[in-house]
Amino acid sequence: MHSHSSTVGSRQSLPTLALLIAISGLLFAAAALAVPPPLPDQYGNEAGMDKFKGEPVVVYVTSLTELPNLGKWEEAIRPQVPNMNSMDIGDIDTTSGMTVGLVKRELKKHVPDGVSVYIDEENLWAKEYDLNLDDPNILFFDESHTLVKTLSGKPKDDELLKEVIAEAKKMFPESEETG
Repeated sequence: MHSHSSTVGSRQSLPTLALLIAISGLLFAAAALAVPPPLPDQYGNEAGMDKFKGEPVVVYVTSLTELPNLGKWEEAIRPQVPNMNSMDIGDIDTTSGMTVGLVKRELKKHVPDGVSVYIDEENLWAKEYDLNLDDPNILFFDESHTLVKTLSGKPKDDELLKEVIAEAKKMFPESEETG
């Protein structure tokens, strides 16, 4: 009889076991979203989100063919959120024959001095965050560099622009001036 109650008990524990497996799978999936490692910029400097340790960051990720839209996003947002931390990441399609050297030369020609565009030749950001690179992606990370929101599109979309600015203002409230 003892073995019978053991069988009944294990049948009752099957739903519990299934729930535990599902929860551990969710925890594993959440933990899998790790911030990609530092990337090189067009000047040969390497950096990543670690340069903003303990601070929120807005990361723009796009294919290099959409790179002009990164500048448009900055131009649209920066005046309204001047204290925003941001990184620009250009994703290279190396299968197209584009080389890192060519990309670096082009970036140096077309991007203002001192503005770094980090070159992702292994598609690390697109893969890690499941990004569609047909449009620019705007990723919002909190102080612990946990992804809190992802938006995608071009800055000419007024509703999207309002949403991006509102999210950036929440993350980077202006400090009150004391007089």
